[in-house]
Amino acid sequence: MKRLSQRVSARKLVVGVEPSASGHRLAYAKAFLRVLSHQGAYQYILFTSDHEADHPAVKELCKDPNLEVDIRLIPRGELAILRTARPKLANLAWSSFKRLRLYQRLIDTLEFEPYLVFSTHLDDLWPAIAVHADRLGNFTGVFMRTRFHWAEMGVEAPVRHFESVNKILMRRLLRHSRLPFMTFDPTFAKYVETHWTELAEQMLFLPDPIFGPIFDRDQARKALGIIDQGFVMTVMGLSERKGVSLLRRIIDDGQWPGHWSLLFAGGDAGTVGSVLTHCHASGVRTHVMPGYLTEEAWMHCICASDLVWAVYPDHVGPSGVLANAEYVGRPVIAWHRGLMAHQIKNGTPGYLVGSIVDIVNLLRSYGVIHRGKQFPGDSVSKRNGSSSFSSTVTTVRERADTIWTTQHAGSCF
Repeated sequence: MKRLSQRVSARKLVVGVEPSASGHRLAYAKAFLRVLSHQGAYQYILFTSDHEADHPAVKELCKDPNLEVDIRLIPRGELAILRTARPKLANLAWSSFKRLRLYQRLIDTLEFEPYLVFSTHLDDLWPAIAVHADRLGNFTGVFMRTRFHWAEMGVEAPVRHFESVNKILMRRLLRHSRLPFMTFDPTFAKYVETHWTELAEQMLFLPDPIFGPIFDRDQARKALGIIDQGFVMTVMGLSERKGVSLLRRIIDDGQWPGHWSLLFAGGDAGTVGSVLTHCHASGVRTHVMPGYLTEEAWMHCICASDLVWAVYPDHVGPSGVLANAEYVGRPVIAWHRGLMAHQIKNGTPGYLVGSIVDIVNLLRSYGVIHRGKQFPGDSVSKRNGSSSFSSTVTTVRERADTIWTTQHAGSCF
């Protein structure tokens, strides 16, 4: 929505709002901006918190000569009002309206009218964005936690009692939004295409941005300094919500198979340190790539593995780890319910488990023959994440161009 105090810039203004780096949000924002940088001369502004000002992804953006991003910090006091005392539904919903008003205030401070505003984690704005679909103007972003469609799409997961309301609100949003939105969940885009055909162009599947190139197993291990020729399980971005309790119990009970070692890549430092203590006490071999991983290091860690850990009982939504593992042809070990389980049942390389016994039995029986196993979903034709990410962002940009041209027909910049 154009404010009276805003003028039209000679270079179209692209604005990102990413207060937090959690969930790879800043990495996704960086990938989004990089696609745009190859498609035109834009002016870029990224709002983030002062806590994230030194985040490696922000520093990489600042160093990119093709972007020249203006990083603007959100005052701490503004972010503090978004916190809720308890993660109850009503509190989270009310927080989304406060967040939407914050984003609007940030946009109001701009000298020029934004050509495009985006946020890579729209779930934080739900349900406020559905009620005020045009509040942020030409706005787009990514949904990660939408679940109301799962039962109809064959995804097995706990049913939340308020999903019928979410369904109504989502349809309202898609009807009234100017730009299409994106989702990392292929079943969501398929649901809209199948059940809401008139809105199919309003919800686009966004493949996780894949960071090539692909390395063979030995090459990746050499780059990481791993001389272990046994089996390696890579644990990406370890945190408490990613099956840590199961991992600890297996290790503490002395059930971890001796022919397997663990590679911890990134993740929460405190959690990784705690698990390492358990590993050392039980004689489990470990390799560690701490802190923020470069794109190349991320790919090395996945390519060096025989299996990728994705046993997240409390996380039933999409996973970038699954997408990256599929891209390089490495199977994951995942929980038997949720979106990842659905994708594995439909061809993504992986094994499903429902208990500690299942995990231990799989690891003990895993042999050399598994390294050469061909999975139904493991094909070169499916390893096109980067180009698909780019094409989806390009579709959004083309829609933004059409709207912008219509809005400013006859204007002199």
